[in-house]
Amino acid sequence: MKKVFYFIVSLAFLSCEKEADVKVPATNPKLVLFSFLSNENAQQTAFVSWSAPVIGSNQELKIEPNANVYLVDESGVKVSFAFNQIMSFYVSPMNAISIEPGKTYTVVAVLGKDSVWGTTKIPLQAVKIDEYGMSKVPSPFEGEEKRRFTCKWTDIVNQENYYRITLDPKLDFPTDGLDEMYNGFYSDRQKDGETFATSFEINTYNPPGSQSKYTLNLLTCDYPYYEYHRRRVNYFGDDPFSEPSPMYTNVKGGLGVVGSYLKSSVVIND
Repeated sequence: MKKVFYFIVSLAFLSCEKEADVKVPATNPKLVLFSFLSNENAQQTAFVSWSAPVIGSNQELKIEPNANVYLVDESGVKVSFAFNQIMSFYVSPMNAISIEPGKTYTVVAVLGKDSVWGTTKIPLQAVKIDEYGMSKVPSPFEGEEKRRFTCKWTDIVNQENYYRITLDPKLDFPTDGLDEMYNGFYSDRQKDGETFATSFEINTYNPPGSQSKYTLNLLTCDYPYYEYHRRRVNYFGDDPFSEPSPMYTNVKGGLGVVGSYLKSSVVIND
């Protein structure tokens, strides 16, 4: 009798299944602006595109090459950017404007009736790396080596500071588009004026007897630069088991980030 009852109940559940025809609400794309200013750069850059819907098939990045993009300093000096077809982003003329620590700058993109803008205050100074080192660490895997890097720096007292540590391969020829080998993010909240120390390991696959060079970078950055890159590194895309990490935006009139940083670097040899 019980088997008959369970069979009837299961049929009832099956009969309740229907395909839902839900109309996804349409969303208008928004203008997106990204620009990260630094006195490290002879040319400042900006990237302009259109946002894609969260739900739907049109997820391709749509770059906007026809915007009017410019940079304005706090005294009103204005520098226009030109679109670079090869790189697909906007660039200022070489050494056209000086990015000075402690000053405020605004990046603007205008296209017809649409306009977006963001403001950043350049950090007051680039914090220097006080101590650094590298040591080789045994690895259980054949052909693999581990290297442990250490780094120390002293926080600037009586101001809010944000830091990013990156490690890049140091190549004998210039190149673009390489991913960082390491990313670390630090805030001096409740650690004002203290010494920061970090240690991390990376895997390498160097042939026996070969030597490598690495560039260790300490970036002193504003909050928008720090928060955007921290969330970007923690974002795992389509991984269904990762925690959600909403992207940070500080741009008005649309989406994106305008931020800034100052950098100090050291080269480490094997």
